[in-house]
Amino acid sequence: MEKLSFLFMNPKRASIKRLVQNTFEDLEDSGCIKMNEDNVEPTMLGSIASQYYLGYMTVSMFGSNIGSDTSLEVFLHILSAASEYNELPVRHNEDLQPFPRIEVKLKLQQKDSGKSRSLDIRLVKTNFRQNKSRAFTPRFPKVKNEAWWLVLGNTSTWELYALKRVSFSDHLVTHMELPSAPNTLQGMKFTLISDCYLGFEQEHSISELVQRQ
Repeated sequence: MEKLSFLFMNPKRASIKRLVQNTFEDLEDSGCIKMNEDNVEPTMLGSIASQYYLGYMTVSMFGSNIGSDTSLEVFLHILSAASEYNELPVRHNEDLQPFPRIEVKLKLQQKDSGKSRSLDIRLVKTNFRQNKSRAFTPRFPKVKNEAWWLVLGNTSTWELYALKRVSFSDHLVTHMELPSAPNTLQGMKFTLISDCYLGFEQEHSISELVQRQ
């Protein structure tokens, strides 16, 4: 009791005690440590932060947003949000995110008095820059341009109706013929797949498109 009283009577030591206590609370709230009455133990996030010199708020953000089903694109966005990147110099107009962002616009067209249908497809690269169609593939042995697979099929019956491989700089307009049977729309989907990057797939339901139109 005498030592405790002396600690609170000494302003400097009391300030240090509050600082240590607040630090422990912040680390526990961020999931970096586990505390009980007897000891303090690091968690997996705490060990990662210590190993790679990351701030506790950074690993807490990783732990809250990254899961087993996180796509590559979302993972890269989360990773780029780390405050540690603020210390890296970036040249004017240089983007740390070299990966493309593609907007897909679909429209159904009736032909031959409604006897046949086609799917009009418009792809727009929303982060387009001049002469930037080359893929970001640092481990590929040669220069590679971005290309995309357009797949029209039925995920329920595993039927493939149309397949195209395309490449473009800023935008592309094309179309695909749909099967004539009306019941084939159920389960039919259009999928955009990159031939360079994993996790960049986009899937669009044709039956939902019909309902919207």
